[in-house]
Amino acid sequence: MTHSLTFDALPVRLHLSAYAGAGFGYVLTYEADDPAHPGQQAPVNLTGYTARLDLADGTSFTSAAGKILLGGPAGTVTVALAAGDTAGRTGSQYYCLWLVPPAGEPVALADGLVSFNRGP
Repeated sequence: MTHSLTFDALPVRLHLSAYAGAGFGYVLTYEADDPAHPGQQAPVNLTGYTARLDLADGTSFTSAAGKILLGGPAGTVTVALAAGDTAGRTGSQYYCLWLVPPAGEPVALADGLVSFNRGP
């Protein structure tokens, strides 16, 4: 199941729940103030960015490995974990989803707890 969220305050605190041994995904849209339209938000162009999802146990899922897809001008960040990525995981742990721009410091996009429940 994929959930779609739109936000502009960083990092967003999201508590997530996944089933061990099942695919898991969600879509975030990163928006910021639109200088061409005061008072409105526009997607941040993520062209050239990379992303990583770090778990407290030291596991990282990355855009380079195809686990996170970035939507360029649409500003979307799609986390797409396969059943094998969640297999054997139990309990809850802290995570942080990072965006890394082509130049500059990484940005913590979302963080919180992810709970891995007994799955199929």
